[in-house]
Amino acid sequence: MTGAEMVEAWNRFLAQDRRRSVHTVRAYGAAAARLIEG
Repeated sequence: MTGAEMVEAWNRFLAQDRRRSVHTVRAYGAAAARLIEG
């Protein structure tokens, strides 16, 4: 699984399973991407 796939899965989990707002999903996804890349 690539980093991009992990971020997509995380965003999907937040949006669908945790019912987070679009803004929260975007912010958490960006943070996850920075952690994975960095």
